[in-house]
Amino acid sequence: MLESQIEAIRKRLEELKSSPPTAAPSTPPPPLTPQMVPMVPPPIPYMPPPPSTPEEELAELEAYKRELEEELKGVEARISELKQMLGKKD
Repeated sequence: MLESQIEAIRKRLEELKSSPPTAAPSTPPPPLTPQMVPMVPPPIPYMPPPPSTPEEELAELEAYKRELEEELKGVEARISELKQMLGKKD
């Protein structure tokens, strides 16, 4: 059975070799188009509105100053801890 299949394949190969080549119908490839991505503007960073009165601005700045002072206390405490670990005095 296998031999008959091999023989059939050999005959077909011989037929293909002896027949003149035929040109495949040539169709042009479709035009290349870029991916269309909608242009989206970058997001605008949030900026709080400016204070409407000098009193409001003063209150905001004083609150900000208190926040910075609290942060500074934490930084100074950590510096003190590190100096103690290293055996240094303030």
